[in-house]
Amino acid sequence: MRRMNREAIISIFRSVPVWLWPFVWLQLVVLFGWMNRQQREVLVRVCHRSGRIRVAFVEDATVAAEPWRPAVPRVPAWQRVSVAEPAVSCPGARVFGHPVLSGVFSWFFRAFSVHGLPAPGIDTS
Repeated sequence: MRRMNREAIISIFRSVPVWLWPFVWLQLVVLFGWMNRQQREVLVRVCHRSGRIRVAFVEDATVAAEPWRPAVPRVPAWQRVSVAEPAVSCPGARVFGHPVLSGVFSWFFRAFSVHGLPAPGIDTS
């Protein structure tokens, strides 16, 4: 899109009655302020009866120079506090109030948990 030049602004003022010029001018000031802050161009339509300026299309936002990257954690993953062993491994604990389900779930959590593995970089020999 091209920037709104002097001829485009004059054509907007010519398309509305003279008594609406202050209202059109105020809308253009607000619109130009927004365009300068956002660094975007707009395509506008002007109502010839009321002098109201309506934005028809807005230019896409500019793409950032660098893509977003997540922050590097201060503490490595193996030094962070881990999730405790599930409560079903406690003696007498029941899952859903059923003794068979508590045994199945405790086996499942023990089989797929990584609590027994050593931290990377530690010599276990």
